[in-house]
Amino acid sequence: MIEETDLSDTFFVGMVTYENLQESENTGCGQLSVNAQCQEDAVKNDKWVALLQINGALVTLKLDTGAKANLISMSDIKNMTEKPKIKKKPILLKDYNGKSIDSLGICRLKVTIKDKVNHLLFSVVAEELESLLGDKACENLNLVKRVYHINHDNSAVTTSNSVDDIVRSFVDVFKGFGVLPYVYKIHLKENAQPVVHPVRRVPAPLKDHLKKELDRMTTLGVIKRIQEPTDWVNSMVCVKKKNGDLRVCMDPKDLNDNIKREHYQIPKREEIMNEMAGAKYFTKLDASQGFWQIRLDEDSTKAMENIIEGLEGVRAYIDDIIIWGSSLQEHNSRLTKVLQKIRVSGLKLNKDKCQFGVQELLFLGDKLTSQGIQPDSEKINAILKMKCPTERKGVQRIMGMVNYIGKFIPNLSSKTSCLRELLQKTTDFAWTDKHESEWQQLKIGLTSAPVLQFFDPTKKIKVSTDASKNGLGAVLLQADDEIWKPVAYASRSMTDSECRYAQIEKECLGLVFGLEKFHNYVYGLPTFTAETDHHPLIAIIKKNLNEMTPRIQRLMMKLQRYDFNLVYTPGKYLVLADTLSRAPTQNSESTTEEDVEIHMNLVRTAFPKSKQIAEETRKDDELQAVIDNMYNGWLTSLSPKFHDIRGDLCVMDGILLKQNRIVIPQSLRQDILHRIHEGHLGIEKCKRRARETVFWHEINKDIEKMVRQCDTCQKYRNNQTKEPMIIPDLPTSPWEKVGMDLFHLKGSNYLVVIDYYSNYPELSSKCVITHAKSIFARHGIPQTVVSDNGPCFSSKECQDFSVQYDFKHVTSSPEYAQSNGKAEKVHILKQLLKKAADSKSDPYLALLNYRTSPLECGMAPAEMLMSRKLRTTLPSCAKRKGNVKMSTTI
Repeated sequence: MIEETDLSDTFFVGMVTYENLQESENTGCGQLSVNAQCQEDAVKNDKWVALLQINGALVTLKLDTGAKANLISMSDIKNMTEKPKIKKKPILLKDYNGKSIDSLGICRLKVTIKDKVNHLLFSVVAEELESLLGDKACENLNLVKRVYHINHDNSAVTTSNSVDDIVRSFVDVFKGFGVLPYVYKIHLKENAQPVVHPVRRVPAPLKDHLKKELDRMTTLGVIKRIQEPTDWVNSMVCVKKKNGDLRVCMDPKDLNDNIKREHYQIPKREEIMNEMAGAKYFTKLDASQGFWQIRLDEDSTKAMENIIEGLEGVRAYIDDIIIWGSSLQEHNSRLTKVLQKIRVSGLKLNKDKCQFGVQELLFLGDKLTSQGIQPDSEKINAILKMKCPTERKGVQRIMGMVNYIGKFIPNLSSKTSCLRELLQKTTDFAWTDKHESEWQQLKIGLTSAPVLQFFDPTKKIKVSTDASKNGLGAVLLQADDEIWKPVAYASRSMTDSECRYAQIEKECLGLVFGLEKFHNYVYGLPTFTAETDHHPLIAIIKKNLNEMTPRIQRLMMKLQRYDFNLVYTPGKYLVLADTLSRAPTQNSESTTEEDVEIHMNLVRTAFPKSKQIAEETRKDDELQAVIDNMYNGWLTSLSPKFHDIRGDLCVMDGILLKQNRIVIPQSLRQDILHRIHEGHLGIEKCKRRARETVFWHEINKDIEKMVRQCDTCQKYRNNQTKEPMIIPDLPTSPWEKVGMDLFHLKGSNYLVVIDYYSNYPELSSKCVITHAKSIFARHGIPQTVVSDNGPCFSSKECQDFSVQYDFKHVTSSPEYAQSNGKAEKVHILKQLLKKAADSKSDPYLALLNYRTSPLECGMAPAEMLMSRKLRTTLPSCAKRKGNVKMSTTI
């Protein structure tokens, strides 16, 4: 920082150009070099400049290492949003010729560079003069640095000489016209129809140049004169190069449509850069007239890949080859190996387009540096020079360029939210002050874009995710000396359906988005860390899948392929992901909404009164408070009963769910209690039925109260509950072994058939054998039938029946019916029928409810037998379960 000086101080001001810098500033031990984003333009324009944010405005300053003071012109001060206080203080300023410069005073300005604020002292000069930074300010702001060259005795050559020596030793690679040993044959489709294009007229001024170029190409063997007729004729296209030469091409549109294409995947930019971990030095090789060097009539579309195959630290992209190394020695070794392969292959390089051993390289639109990846300064300057758009297409052009370098800016969307509104077809185009302000702030953000690291899978990796009200954000970080540095940023907006998710579902969706977005980085890692600022998500992810709500269950299933450790980080420390989520990019792609619609169809199918539940939920003050908490963040003072189970709650189509159970509003609970108790089942079976489908606090107490107050249940209540008997020989599949028994009720005889595996009962008042055949026709013939030794089961007809239907018939003594324990469910079924008759209710509904009531194993007899849930009168959400061991008790 430059401090204020007394009146006697004299400052010399002079612009040092790029050429004379090395002469005037060379200290004998080093030299000064530019470290500004606009270095390339500065070199081209023979000056050093930097675009900095000063008091809220963008100001272009010259970098003058020969100046001892900082100057700011009045024209730049007028553009500042924060006007500085100018102190009148006479200071003598002189230019490099010794001529005096009038000073209008001094002021202290706030200079921001890469999010770091510096307060510097400036001398104010007239409007027609340029603003500049002096030597100390340039060095303190890291805009200019000294580069020292040290030659060790045991070092062969300096950096530049070493690379130059390598290039000189392969001088033949850069001369002449190359021909690769590969010959490419064009395969046409079987039904290809040749097309002859008419000759295109050539402008008169280009004819002489074209004739010379065609003669040159003929001499080189690139083309040849055709005298005989040919089936295919393509139009010629002439394009002038920057240096004035002609580029002769052809327009093979119809030929391309009839070619059998070979499938070759061009590597993505991210794939190449992911291999550059630790890279410090770079070389880019450009093939001279690359496509001319492949002869026609043989198979090879991967000529460049074939040349460098097996080499480390080298990748080819079309006709370019990029080489990198973490040290100069490694880089030079790889460069030598590549040039040796190129020499053998016959490929020739264009030396003018090659770059050797540099520490900054433009490649595929990005600037590769020893510190990481930076945006191309030319693209930034192009955006900075763009004028305010006057129509929607202008905004599209702006967003197209901005999105290209968006990966470098963690809060890009917050700087473009207003601009993106203008892209909506339903919005009239009107450029207002808020759009202008956002456009200027966007320019400021582009000048301080952070450096992204080369991905290194050997380092600690962390994915930070967050979800806001309408957006998702994620950032991929890697540890460098225990400091987390960004590798990539990502964000997207949520769909209308996703915006209605509960907050915990949004956080889970954000985690899925982050890991899937960075799939090519984290998939296959032994382990990595994911962090969230939503503490309930930590507990949810530790649960079994069948204990989660349907939506979270589906999201969690998408995370099963990643091996990560989820940790909680308070929101105030989760700055990057939080910023991204609050400023999402437009992206409506979502695979979750389809799952949700499927689930909701199941809800509606299971219970026609789902609209009634949703309507009553909207009227229930307590449940509405819960839903508001879910969307807007939990307050423990509101809905305290639901606070502890907030991780299990979700909302679907206006219905509140606890995992797979519907939360019943107060107004419908009495009706649901009657539905639970249909068939007059006991307390435990009613509780099990309720646990499968519905929920409210203290539901168990309400069930107990209802059953105990039921006159029918009390009338037929057992005096003493028997201990369950252990059955020694259990089947391994449904309907493998069944038990039969008879009972008499109100003048009718009933046959009871019980499946040993599932406890599923069948009941009939028909003839034993006739009804048994009917049941076997419906469920299949069991392997074993167990019954008592009563007359109807020990008759010859029954024995013939077992032989005819090929099952084993095992009988037990009527005095010891316990050995046929499953058939002794007769008592339960008799009680069901008696209760139904006494209460004038439907006996078939009672039987259905018994068949669908869960056993101690958690599954109902009907579900175990049929591998599906039967629909009942209770509202329910369909869900799948895995295999469950059958109960060993009766």
